[in-house]
Amino acid sequence: MSQIFEENGVKIAVNKNHATPEKTDTFYNPRMTICREISLSVLSAFCSELEDKTPECLDAFSATGISGLQWKKHLGHKVKVTMNDANADAVQNIKDNCALNGVEFHQNLEIKPGNDQNGGPDVNDSGEKQEDLSKVEVFQADANVLLYLRSFDFVNLDPYGCAVHFLESAFRNTRNGGIIVITSTDVASLYGKCSHVGLRNYGAYVVKTDYMKEMAARMVLGASASVLVEAPYTLLPCDCTKKFPGKTALDLGPVWNGKIFSCTFISKMLKSARNLKLSSRLCSLLETVHCEASCPEQVTPRTLTNHSHLGITDEMRGKESGLNEGGQNDREKTLHKQTQGCVNISELEDAPITSNLKNLETTEAVANESRGETPSSLKRKSEALESPEGGTVAKKRKPETLSVEDPVPFYYSVHRHRIKGVDLPKAPKLVQFLQSEGYCASRTHFDPTAVKTSANLAQLKAVLLKHCKTVDAT
Repeated sequence: MSQIFEENGVKIAVNKNHATPEKTDTFYNPRMTICREISLSVLSAFCSELEDKTPECLDAFSATGISGLQWKKHLGHKVKVTMNDANADAVQNIKDNCALNGVEFHQNLEIKPGNDQNGGPDVNDSGEKQEDLSKVEVFQADANVLLYLRSFDFVNLDPYGCAVHFLESAFRNTRNGGIIVITSTDVASLYGKCSHVGLRNYGAYVVKTDYMKEMAARMVLGASASVLVEAPYTLLPCDCTKKFPGKTALDLGPVWNGKIFSCTFISKMLKSARNLKLSSRLCSLLETVHCEASCPEQVTPRTLTNHSHLGITDEMRGKESGLNEGGQNDREKTLHKQTQGCVNISELEDAPITSNLKNLETTEAVANESRGETPSSLKRKSEALESPEGGTVAKKRKPETLSVEDPVPFYYSVHRHRIKGVDLPKAPKLVQFLQSEGYCASRTHFDPTAVKTSANLAQLKAVLLKHCKTVDAT
């Protein structure tokens, strides 16, 4: 017995145990619809950038063929679709689903490398491809073997589990200017539940933290960079430290570089998603990413304080920066409304990606104003530091104005800072204690017994004495 599912206008027939990959060969997960929609919107935006060229697209792990059928249904003759799976039952299910959706197919029993320099398909004397674009191509082969023998413009890697074992073949044979979509579903190793598996697959050891999803993305990027060392390509590092020294993490984000994070490409993805009538969840996600991709143009309350931790609340910002009860003064509210949120998509189609340094100057000016420092007062301060001879002298600070608080270290080792006679809590419990006292706190990904917090050592000991039980030292 089989069940019929419909997703974005494509029908597929799967077995009743389709959600258990260990018991079925036609695995289908409805919860991964958002990932398939992302790959579809990326491919649609990619096709809009190509001029008179039909990209060759590979769905390396088709299973039911749902992704490749969506590409063909929505993009038609704009793409040449190849669907592959190593399992014979899955290939038969792909052919059945093609017939169910009225899509013609032809199965190649042998992988033949093309005659062109890129390993693509044969071409005739006029330079036109001989393949019939109305049909989809079906293969039963190992994904690595197919990727080594054939070149593609668009590769979708969505295996069950870790995708790192297929990165080398994909990077080596994807054509210049092509796109590789990577979907990793081995969340147990990526999120720190099976750290030893993550170390084996990605070469990184992590534990569960509040930012484990960010760490998972960095692990996949790090594994990709390691594989690219042996391939004829490499990842371009972010050069934002040259453009915005001292403000990299605040304004540009950690790993943003390349076309996929440009406002122009994301706006094309959003436009494609709306034209294809994809889910509102995807459109909302792309709108958020579009706003974050233009983050150098934003002036938010976060840029007006010395705190950059994600756990800090608006009330804490208001207390420390002298803001009103609403969290912002009138000047900051005006700037926040002018710069926060998405810019009109149509205005960014041909807009340059580089940021304007004037935004950073505006941020500094607003920050000075929030501290009560006007341009005239700053000018008087600079004049007070000039000596009569025309030089500059250092202004001496009064002893009572110096801060006596200890500097906040990078992280604390719970075992190293244990107090005699106090029952030592575990790291997750200590994080809860610190957060309940109003401090920013989280675990670290490199040490399972360490925490990072905005509290200094004296404040940390005070929290331990307050919340932990005392034991008899004798």
